[in-house]
Amino acid sequence: MPVPALKTTEYIAKLNDALNHGKRLGDMDRYGINKLIDAILNKDPVNALILRAALAHYDRNFNGAINDLK
Repeated sequence: MPVPALKTTEYIAKLNDALNHGKRLGDMDRYGINKLIDAILNKDPVNALILRAALAHYDRNFNGAINDLK
């Protein structure tokens, strides 16, 4: 099932907002991001890796964020 691009950009915006303003990312958003990554990994690997790296950065897993973008 294709995932709408709007949902991808919506999650990227939520992650950016959480990172830039110190907001907490809700459990449902985290679950949705992980499900989205799994759903689009083969079809849209660039956005999947951006989401994965942004989530790793949010978790302060800087090595994971860097490794995801390599």
